[in-house]
Amino acid sequence: LITLIMNRGESNIYYNSCIVGLIILIIPNIFSKLFMGNSGVSLVSIILSILIIDSLNKDYIYFDEIMLILFLPAIDASRITIERIIQGRSPFQSDKSHFHHLLNRLIDKRFIFLAYLLFSIIPYLISITVLNTFYSFVISILIYFSILFLLIKINDKNIN
Repeated sequence: LITLIMNRGESNIYYNSCIVGLIILIIPNIFSKLFMGNSGVSLVSIILSILIIDSLNKDYIYFDEIMLILFLPAIDASRITIERIIQGRSPFQSDKSHFHHLLNRLIDKRFIFLAYLLFSIIPYLISITVLNTFYSFVISILIYFSILFLLIKINDKNIN
């Protein structure tokens, strides 16, 4: 399904084999049978980057659609960096205020990936089916900050 969406209906053995390989890596990780570590995450990132760049070069996917897919990690990293600078801390200092850490307090850690994937892919799916990219992007911003606000409020209530 993912390859058909990215390839605009065309089937390609290169894309299919990469997606099957990623699924083979990710499914055991969901069931806590495999710890990918930094090297595994880097490998998955490289494969996804190659797929995205190749899809962009072949006009299967457009730049604004790539921005929609990568919106959640980008806005989350930007938010965290700005918050840390405002608080006078190093932007590179680790903490538990990333979106996936906030989700982890509500959802079992094995399923954080699926929730994060849904939040990441929904704006793209909206843009290719219902609305144009600009409106999908605006909706994504509203959804992200609404969910973030709710997660922070729920986490603050659980702490107190």
